[in-house]
Amino acid sequence: AGPRVMPGTYIVEMTTGSNVIQTEVVVRLDPRVEMARRPMQVRHLAMLESYRLQGPVDRAEEALDALEALLDGVNGLFEGREQPARIQEAVQGARDELAEAADGLDPVSDAASVWRRIEAVSGPPTADQTYTLERGWAAASSALDAVNGAIDRVAGVLALVYTDDGRPALPPRAPAPSRGG
Repeated sequence: AGPRVMPGTYIVEMTTGSNVIQTEVVVRLDPRVEMARRPMQVRHLAMLESYRLQGPVDRAEEALDALEALLDGVNGLFEGREQPARIQEAVQGARDELAEAADGLDPVSDAASVWRRIEAVSGPPTADQTYTLERGWAAASSALDAVNGAIDRVAGVLALVYTDDGRPALPPRAPAPSRGG
């Protein structure tokens, strides 16, 4: 899954064991579409920039879901008994940080999916799509830092209730995307 390739000639290689098979594939523009090469390249680069955000956003969203589950697990440890106030406060503070991180991730998530809307039409990206993409890239670093901060915050909560040996694993940190060129 991802943006389609530009029209052109490509070498496709398939390796199975020690066998390598290569063939040339020609990708042609849909004959019903009339688009000059430059707008086509602008369109393709915009789709690639959007697509490069998708993996980090997916991993960040998975991390936030996993962190919520870990906090639910902390609350489950106290089911049927009084939860100490400092743990309640720590869990609530972590949940608040998760909510803020999720909100900060929204423009990045929008930008990560804009490639599908660009690909759905035969033309360069619209001004709105370009704005969404620029806004997402501008927010990406701080949004992913916030997710990683939430991971650290939940680690602190887990340290309050688990021993080092019994502490559940945290999700991987959200990777920084590369805009490419």
